[in-house]
Amino acid sequence: MLLSKEKKERIVFLLIVFIILYFSLIYRLYNIQVIQSNKYKEIAQQEHLTSFSIEGERGNIYDRNYKKLAVNVNVQSLFAIPPKVKNPQETAQKISSILNLKTKDVLEKLNQKKSFVWIKRKLSETEVTEIKKLNLEGFDFLDEGKRYYPKNYLASNLTGFVGIDNQGLEGLESFFDKELKGLPGLVILERDAIGGKVPLSIKEKA
Repeated sequence: MLLSKEKKERIVFLLIVFIILYFSLIYRLYNIQVIQSNKYKEIAQQEHLTSFSIEGERGNIYDRNYKKLAVNVNVQSLFAIPPKVKNPQETAQKISSILNLKTKDVLEKLNQKKSFVWIKRKLSETEVTEIKKLNLEGFDFLDEGKRYYPKNYLASNLTGFVGIDNQGLEGLESFFDKELKGLPGLVILERDAIGGKVPLSIKEKA
């Protein structure tokens, strides 16, 4: 059966439209996968990773006989990933009793819609041990530096002291803060398959 001229023109038109759409799709895929691949990789990585900085290791202070007046000791700080915490109310009560914090303050942190919150910085060894015994999901520790003064109160007025982020507040710690403070570190948290943060994939780098 012969097709009419009108039907032939319609078929040709549809064929041309199909070819145009096909090559448009090919170009779009090429554009995404080749031309703009770096751009989309960066976007994907931003969605996959969350990072934040922590203070670097602070320099030591010595007396004229090279005796240490101020040094750093490694301690652990507790953080939480709120979306992964089960039963925040009960968990907040357990943690607050160990860390000497107000339950309502801990609960407020655990109810935040954030991927990372500090619970308490620079815990004592006893606090770390007791928290680890609870084996709580959604919590982990990060190593941080804490200032330690071997001579205790000897020359304390001259040496001074630092704040929670190891920033110099008084004495030599403050006067030479720029020289003493270390390079900040970077902590990276990876997202898992369902969008939560993976505590065990934490990386630290200067």
